[in-house]
Amino acid sequence: MPEQAKLKLADIHPDLDPHPGQRLVLSDPARFKIVAAGRRWGKTQLALMEILMRVFSSPPKSLFWIVSPTFSQQEEIWQKTLHYFLPAANPAFKTAKNPDGKLVTKVYHGMGYRRVTFFNDSILFFKSGYQPDTLRGGGERLVYVVFDEAAYLSDYAWRVVRLSLMDQLGGALFISTPNADHPLNWFYDLFLMGQEKVETACPECGGVGCPVCNDGVVEIPNPHYKPGYKSFRFSSYDNPHIPKEEIDAIADENPSYEFIQREIYAQFVESSGAVFTLETINACEKGEYLPPQKGTQYVMGVDLGQLRDFTVACVINTQTNHVDHMERFQGSWDYQFDRLAKIYFDYFEPTTYVDAAQVQGSVIEAELRKRGMANVVGIRINGDTKRRMIEALRLAIERQEITFPPDRELRAELLAYTAKRLPTGHIRYAGPKSGFDDMVDALALAWEAARSTRGVRTWRPRPWILGGDFERA
Repeated sequence: MPEQAKLKLADIHPDLDPHPGQRLVLSDPARFKIVAAGRRWGKTQLALMEILMRVFSSPPKSLFWIVSPTFSQQEEIWQKTLHYFLPAANPAFKTAKNPDGKLVTKVYHGMGYRRVTFFNDSILFFKSGYQPDTLRGGGERLVYVVFDEAAYLSDYAWRVVRLSLMDQLGGALFISTPNADHPLNWFYDLFLMGQEKVETACPECGGVGCPVCNDGVVEIPNPHYKPGYKSFRFSSYDNPHIPKEEIDAIADENPSYEFIQREIYAQFVESSGAVFTLETINACEKGEYLPPQKGTQYVMGVDLGQLRDFTVACVINTQTNHVDHMERFQGSWDYQFDRLAKIYFDYFEPTTYVDAAQVQGSVIEAELRKRGMANVVGIRINGDTKRRMIEALRLAIERQEITFPPDRELRAELLAYTAKRLPTGHIRYAGPKSGFDDMVDALALAWEAARSTRGVRTWRPRPWILGGDFERA
């Protein structure tokens, strides 16, 4: 082992002491490593650490490349290279031509031809991928390539460089935050190649959530996995050198769910993933919650919860399509059913659609009937029924067919509600894992009940229905 390979990265510069996430990537032996990371996680430092480790372990006169989308985007990694590498010196780097033991012996600053020469005559070139065909060549000595901000490069750039890595069986590191305009581009495909398993909608519950799955999804073997590829995902929170409070503040200042998921959590979120837009929500926010009025017909939607989640009851006035009442609470099942019964009778026994996915339908039926609630339809929500209800609610909000009072919690849930395309192609509607979506689901159930009472869609006429099919009126 060369003496240089025994050095610690922190011996070169204190800022190159890897934090746990960086150490995980550096220690992985995969030939091609893909890192999707949130902003300020430390992608640039990781790239320079990887290059140093390769320089120390490769033969003299090897070639290394860092490819950025454009020369202007190259500036940060170039400046950090000079900052970290130029002052570094160590006896392990001493040669007859380098008696001072400098890590870098030559620097060339010309725009478009930037490069540094190391103590062992290996050279690190800084290149632009703006015109991928300029990346041809270098195959005989090219050992390793870093693709900086890879999501903003073209897949053709990688195909060109991949051929140049054949001679030395060279490797590559791809670092980036997902592309803001095209999150499911080639970088996403590359990320999938490095995942041995992928998520898909749970076959038991259709993506709603049940005891055998994790919030509606299960892992299956990835048909796109390729040996030799390994992908990692890290959030900005995984950088221990940035205060958590600072990242929290940035998240609070940005109302866009997609922005936070992409820039902080490095999720491949499509902009179209937002089910309800801020503009359409604003247009539907009108009026206030209202007490029950005699002679008015109401419907109610109930999303049941017990421990972490809330139970939510949503009451819609079918004459105005306005949400007159929205209430959420937690507690024992007895407490919840008693409270639901009070709302039910306060609003003159409305047709009530109840989410029956959380507990057995027979239990719901017995408990509600014991409290005199007869006009109730229990719906065992699966992926298909949830999709239909959410899409109907989305259309109603876009057309301003429904209104609801300004409510901070409801507004937050609507903005955070997304349609996530799983790698297998299934669409899963849900709120964020770290938040709630109970109010949205209750609103969707109430809207489905309102549509039913107007003859838009009816259910098969049974007093208690679990997972019943829709029938057109």
